[in-house]
Amino acid sequence: MNLHTSNGFSSGLTNRFALLLVITVMLAFAFISLPHVMAASTYSTIKVGGSPAGIAIDSANGMAYVVDNADNNVTVVNTATNAPVLNMTVGNGPDAVAVNPTTGMVYVADSVDNNVTVINAATNKQVVNISVGASPAALLVNPTTGDVYVANSGGHTLSVIDGSTNKVIANVSVSNGPMGLAMNPTTNTLYVADNTDNNMTIVNLSTNTGIKNITVGNGPDAVAFNSASNTVYVVDNTDNNVTIVNAATNTATKNITVGNGPDAITVSEGANQIMVVDNSDGNVTIINGATNAQISNVTVGAAPDAIAYYPKTGTTYVANSGDNDLSVIPGIKVTTTTSSSSSSSSSSSSSSTTITTSSSSSTTVPEFPVTQIGLAAVVAGVIAVAYAFSRRTPSPKA
Repeated sequence: MNLHTSNGFSSGLTNRFALLLVITVMLAFAFISLPHVMAASTYSTIKVGGSPAGIAIDSANGMAYVVDNADNNVTVVNTATNAPVLNMTVGNGPDAVAVNPTTGMVYVADSVDNNVTVINAATNKQVVNISVGASPAALLVNPTTGDVYVANSGGHTLSVIDGSTNKVIANVSVSNGPMGLAMNPTTNTLYVADNTDNNMTIVNLSTNTGIKNITVGNGPDAVAFNSASNTVYVVDNTDNNVTIVNAATNTATKNITVGNGPDAITVSEGANQIMVVDNSDGNVTIINGATNAQISNVTVGAAPDAIAYYPKTGTTYVANSGDNDLSVIPGIKVTTTTSSSSSSSSSSSSSSTTITTSSSSSTTVPEFPVTQIGLAAVVAGVIAVAYAFSRRTPSPKA
C-alpha cells in the first residue's frame, strides 16, 4: 500500500515536472516571437482624391505624388507630416506617376489622353504635355540617363522620353499590353510585364531593344527588381501569384501564391522584403526576399491599387482606390554605419533591427508580424499553468 502510494507520488512529481518544462519552453518561444506579433501593422490613413491609382515619392523634397484617376489630378502629400498640401490638375485618367529627384521633374501618365504630363516639383507647375502611345499605364525614370520609359498598354510599345528635352526619342517594341516596369541599374536592363501576352520582355537599355521574352503567369500587370538577390518578381493578376525570375539566367524559377487580384508590387531592399498589393482582398502580402516565403498579410483599405516604399523613413504608402485614401504603414529603425563588409543582425529591442552596410547614412525599413505562433504560445502557456496548479498532487499516506 505504501509502495503504491509512493509510486503515485513520484509519478505525480514527474508529470508535474514534465508539464512545467513544456510550459517553460512554450513561454520562452513566445517571449522571442511576441515582439514580432506586437509589431503588427497599425497604420493611419490620408485622404486624397478619387480612385488613387499610383504613387511616387521624391527623395529630394520628401513629397509623395498621388495620381487620382477619377478626379484627373495629383495630390501632393508631405511625408514629414503625412498631410496633403496641394492638388494639381493633370490630363484625363492619370494612371501612373514617376519622379526624377535629380531634376525635380514629376511625370504623370494620362491614360485617356495618351500623353505624359511633366510637372516641376519646385514650382508645382506643369511644364509640358508629351504625346506617347495608346493608354500609358506605367512609368520609370532611368536614374543614370534621366530618360523616362512609358509603357503603352493599348499597344505593344514603350515610349522613351529624353528627360532633358522632354521629347520622345525612341519607341521600343515589346509584347502586347505592357503594364509594369522595373529596372536593374547594374546591368542597365528593363523588365516589362506584358499583360496580354502573359510574358515579361527584357529590354537592353543601352540599345533600347528587346532581347528576350520569358513566359510567366496569366495577366501580369506589375513587376519589381530586388538587387539584394538579383531577382525579378512578376505579379500575375489572374493567377493570384508572383512569378520569380532569376535575373542572372533570365529564367522563371518559382511561383509564390499571394492574395486575390494582385496588381502592384514594391521592394524594401534594406529589409529584403517584397510587398504585393492584393486588390480584391484589401491587403498587402509580405514576402521574405531571402527565402521567397510569405511572412505576413497586412490589412489595408478597399481595393488597394498602388504601393510605394520610402527608404528615408521606412514608411510604406498604399493607395486604396475604393476608399480614396492612403494607408500609411510605419517602419522600424535601421542604423547604417560605415563598414568594409555587409552584415545584418537583430537587436534585442522589439521594435528595431540593425543593418550594417558600406554606407554611412541611416534609414528605416518596415517590420511586419512574422508569426502568430508566439501569441498562441502565450495563451497556451497561461492555460497550461492554470491547469497545472489547479491539480494538487495528493500527499503520501503513511
